[in-house]
Amino acid sequence: MKIFVIQNKRFPFMDGDHDEIALRKWHREIGHGLMAITDEEKILFDNLSTEFADIPRNRSQLEKCQEKDSSILTDNVSVDQGRNVEKSKE
Repeated sequence: MKIFVIQNKRFPFMDGDHDEIALRKWHREIGHGLMAITDEEKILFDNLSTEFADIPRNRSQLEKCQEKDSSILTDNVSVDQGRNVEKSKE
């Protein structure tokens, strides 16, 4: 799970490939207490949730992050273009 989250910068969704769906089901079942785990596994699960608290957990959160990132990139391009205009005036 940790490798998936790091590589994809999001938690798994139910509309992915077979392995992604399996990870999503596992995460949901553990999170809702539907699957028995040891105390050590519970600590690892809780640490994973804490470590990646800011990572999108569903498609809606992912889309909001992408919109935010796009907005930041657009703002940066506008600032850079403004600097180029100022330099050309000098």
